[in-house]
Amino acid sequence: MDNEDDGHVAATLLILHATGLLTPDHGAKTAIRIALGLFAASAVAGIHARLGLRLPACPAPAGSSPSREG
Repeated sequence: MDNEDDGHVAATLLILHATGLLTPDHGAKTAIRIALGLFAASAVAGIHARLGLRLPACPAPAGSSPSREG
């Protein structure tokens, strides 16, 4: 088994474990959707990290003032 296969096995186990944890509170269908969404978000973040991309900065909430030191 090579590194790519290890990654597929780890992803499969992650999805199965998340689904098992989420099912009692959300039901099977919703748990599967949440687990797959979390996996997809993780994969996108991994791609961004490998490519050296930065996610856009979040704007400050309306009405907040920048912190001032000094």
